[in-house]
Amino acid sequence: MEALHYYQYEVDIESFIESFSEDARFIVHEQLADFVCSELDTEVFADDTLVDIASGPGISLMCFLKRLGMKKGFAIDGSAQMINYLNRTKMDEYEINSAICNVLSEALPVPDSSTKIATCLLSVGYLSSIGNLFSEASRILKPEGYFIADLISYKQQEWGQQPQVCENVNGIVNMYYYADKYVRELAEEHSLEIYAEHSSTWEKSELCLWMQCTHDLMIFRKKKK
Repeated sequence: MEALHYYQYEVDIESFIESFSEDARFIVHEQLADFVCSELDTEVFADDTLVDIASGPGISLMCFLKRLGMKKGFAIDGSAQMINYLNRTKMDEYEINSAICNVLSEALPVPDSSTKIATCLLSVGYLSSIGNLFSEASRILKPEGYFIADLISYKQQEWGQQPQVCENVNGIVNMYYYADKYVRELAEEHSLEIYAEHSSTWEKSELCLWMQCTHDLMIFRKKKK
């Protein structure tokens, strides 16, 4: 199924990455982590490795490691710039490995059934297809492991023609969204059941116009065989 496409425009990706430290997305990640912590027994993850898919600069990875009481993380992203930024800014108290991988089509460099938790946060809208994302998330999870992702409902009618910031491809930014029914069918196809879900609405920040949207945070649990 093709994603529905909204905007495409040019952006200075280096300036965009450097803006993360001042961005309201830190608050968003903390709110997402709060909900996850309220739904799951986080102690079961203590000795595991959090696999963050389409990790970007690592904001969600750092936030979730702290909130879940975990020490080990594995960041995967298709952008060398993002991974390089993450490696320059990661916190010393965490053991974080990273890899460059095209999450649209390639197998993640993670063994089968090897982790209890994987995330893809504030990143699904960057991806022009998500079939491989769900397939690979299911593959790397242990039975009854959790895949946490947020789906974004964009309020295009309130934006007018303002461009929105998303993934960089040779200086061009693209943004996509997916129908709720398709996401649920895709999860079922890959043996992922919906464990919990939560919707939150944030108004746009001065920096991030795309923050004016509804985030549907979904916690999927891999079914037992």
